[in-house]
Parts: sequence; structure tokens; C-alpha cells
Amino acid sequence: MIKLFFLFLSLITFPLMGAYKYDLSVCMIFQDEAPYLKEWIEFHQLLGVDHFYLYNNNSKDNYIEVLDPYIKNDVVELIEWPQIATSVSEWDQIQVAAYNDAFKRAKSKTKWLAIIDSDEFLFPTLENNLHKFLKKYEKQKGIGGILVSWVCFGTSWVEKIPDDKLLIETLTLCVATGSDQFKSIFMPKRVSHVCSPHYVIYKEGYRHCTPSGGMPPFIEIDRIRINHYWSRDEWYLNNFKIPRRVLWGTDSATSQHWGHATNVHDDTTIFRFVDPLRKRMSNL
Repeated sequence: MIKLFFLFLSLITFPLMGAYKYDLSVCMIFQDEAPYLKEWIEFHQLLGVDHFYLYNNNSKDNYIEVLDPYIKNDVVELIEWPQIATSVSEWDQIQVAAYNDAFKRAKSKTKWLAIIDSDEFLFPTLENNLHKFLKKYEKQKGIGGILVSWVCFGTSWVEKIPDDKLLIETLTLCVATGSDQFKSIFMPKRVSHVCSPHYVIYKEGYRHCTPSGGMPPFIEIDRIRINHYWSRDEWYLNNFKIPRRVLWGTDSATSQHWGHATNVHDDTTIFRFVDPLRKRMSNL
């Protein structure tokens, strides 16, 4: 009887293996990006993200006003992360520290965790739900996560995204091929720690793979991808992106080039989500 009692106690105290509060969570660090947060959150909720670990890095805009409804509904967990970066390498260190904090918060609560930025929109190209897409990897021997390639978008020569338009329907010019830069979606129980904004270190016996099951540097965007709107529109590029990069040591001409060099190929792959996303946002 005593043994049965302690067995019962352990079951109600510790969740059963594989019993998670969330199937899929996302962690992200941001600074002065309030105008873009709602669309980004609603898009990823539409695709099946259950929870967000959001790290505020010294924002001075109205991010609290935007995030408050999501915080009250336990969709967003907001963490203040006030470290200051004076270079790209310092910014990378600040990000990694935030992501490791999110990893520790999430590892007993979420089955999958994605590390992406507020200018990155993650979606499968065939399925309409990330849960369905990720499920096939859960029982693959030795796989702890997948690497997802960027498709890099430019300003599309748009001066400013209209108030009545979504970012994802306005910015359509990109580099036709995927980038050799990846972001990670992983199962925290199979991971040791986060080592960079792009990669994690897996526990012994586990590794990452590309969506087809291969290994980098193979670039694949036909199953899942990240639309990376690094520069957003011309206004954001000139008023936020370039000044920030200048402080970190990148000259303005280089950043200007990055924002324009990707204005090449018209890509509307993400457009099938525009109508349902617009409907979600209009109902709020």
C-alpha cells in the first residue's frame, strides 16, 4: 500500500513523459517593434504556435499595449532583457543568453521550441499547420530538431507598409533561392543548450537535420521555410535598421545594399495565409 501511495504521488506531482502543456512554443527577442508584433503573433498562432517567450530589449515604444491582451490570455510570457549591445557579437551573446533562459523555461512545458526573430515568418509550404508538419520527426531515431532555411526578402521598394495592409502581403520581392542561413526548431528534451541564434547543441545520441532528413549545407525551402523580412520597408530600413547597424559597426551603404539587393524575385508563397490572418486580426 505504501509503495502504491508513493507511485500515485509521483504521478500527480510529475507529468508523464511526453505530457506537455504546449506542443509548440516560440522564443524571440525584440526592440522597438510594436507595430509588427501583432501580425507576427497572430500569424504564428494561425499556424499552430501555442505559446510565446518574448524578451524585450530596451524598447521605448508601446509594446506593452500591444502585448497586454496576449499576456492576460497566457499566450505570451514577457521577460525584460535590458542588456545593451555595442556590436553584432555582443548582440549575439545577448540573444543566446535570452534563448537559453527560454530553453530552461520551456523544456518541461513544450514539446517543440522554435527560435526565430520578429521579422521571420515560419511556415510549412504544403501543410497549413506546424504541429502536423513536425509530428513526423518526433519518432525518427536520433533526430532532435530540424534546420529551416531563410528566404530573404527586401524592402520591395515599398516606402511604408500601408496601415490597411499586412506586411506579408506587401513585401513580396526576395532572392529566389533559399539562404544558407538556418534557424532551429527542436525538442527541448533532446537538447543540451543553445549555442548561437541559429543552432543548439544536442544531447548525446541526437542531432539536427534538414527537412528532408539530410544534413547542411543543403538548402531546402520546398517543405518548410522562413520568410525573412530583414529590412521590412524603406522607412524601417532607414529609420531603424541602418542606424542600429551603424552603432554596431556596419556602414550605412552596406545595410542599404542588404535591404535592396534582395528585391529580385516576386514570391507570393505565403499568400494563402493572408485572408485567414486578416480575419483573425479584424476579430481582435
